[in-house]
Amino acid sequence: MLTTVVGRISLELLRSRQAHPETAYGQECADLVVTSDADPAPDEQVALAI
Repeated sequence: MLTTVVGRISLELLRSRQAHPETAYGQECADLVVTSDADPAPDEQVALAI
């Protein structure tokens, strides 16, 4: 009986849920800028230290 009630409530919530517009890939991080670093990466620093 409890599983029936929980199942109905869950389905009711899913059906009443509003659709949200999705953003295209990359638009949420459009203001981020990737720059190169002149220093070697940490793994390269270890390789150079050996």
